[in-house]
Amino acid sequence: MAGSHHGIGAVYIALSAISLVFNGLAIYILTRTRFLRRACSWYILSMAVSDFLMGLVVDTVGAYANFSDQTLGQIPCQLYGFASTVLGLVSISHLAATSLDIWRSVVLQRRASRKQTVYIIAVLWGTAFAWGILPLVGWSSYALQPGFSYCALKWYSRSLNDLSFTLTILILFFFFPILICGFCYSRVFCVVRVTLRDARRRWGQESFTARRTLRCEHKVAKIYLAMTLAFLVAWSPYAITSLYISWTGIQTIPDIARILPPMFAKAYSCYNPVIYYGMSRKFRRGVRRTLGRRDMTFSTIT
Repeated sequence: MAGSHHGIGAVYIALSAISLVFNGLAIYILTRTRFLRRACSWYILSMAVSDFLMGLVVDTVGAYANFSDQTLGQIPCQLYGFASTVLGLVSISHLAATSLDIWRSVVLQRRASRKQTVYIIAVLWGTAFAWGILPLVGWSSYALQPGFSYCALKWYSRSLNDLSFTLTILILFFFFPILICGFCYSRVFCVVRVTLRDARRRWGQESFTARRTLRCEHKVAKIYLAMTLAFLVAWSPYAITSLYISWTGIQTIPDIARILPPMFAKAYSCYNPVIYYGMSRKFRRGVRRTLGRRDMTFSTIT
């Protein structure tokens, strides 16, 4: 068992290192550029901070617990479970809020101001903290997962108290946000396609400015859609396994099915910087200029 714990610890170390380097670089680049001209980019920065904290707090504590061959004590266990839960809720709520923001901008032609965006982000963090605190005050709880050196919500408990919280969290912070993202992005891509077609038909080459603006919105939407799909890939196994365990009991699945899903979920903190780099030309330019110690003059992530 010690060998498997050490293997899990090694994975935690790798996730922590990648998350800290990638997200730390992303935070540095975003705060050193003029990206704030576009309020939507605040969401990118906020998610980078969340992912950085996941690597700094959750992954490092997980590595320590597994390499020390000791289970976490009561207080560290509660703090670990709290941090892991809050940061996970922050990620999915930001993705849903961003999809609504893009939908509002493209479909309703109403762009949120910088002040409104900052307020929304503060509400998202506050909401995640509030739900993360509930298990500390009696609605469900954070507990050591059977056989492993990490703590999380008591997904395996079938008591009404624990089961009700599990189902509520999954509905409000997984299934519902995914439905919001699906609706918003389907509408955005539909509107962009129809509008670009009509612009070409009516004004031809004179529609260049309008088409460039729409294509910019379309590219931003694709970046956030990729982040949402990455979240689905990372968190769906954990959500499905947790729901299955809640209804059937912890003994009904093999150990490997309990180990891999949470590790997969925590790997999400490494995905977003890769998506930024792969899909944003200006972000790549910022990385090159940062590593080359040049002054950054570009304005926004598009």
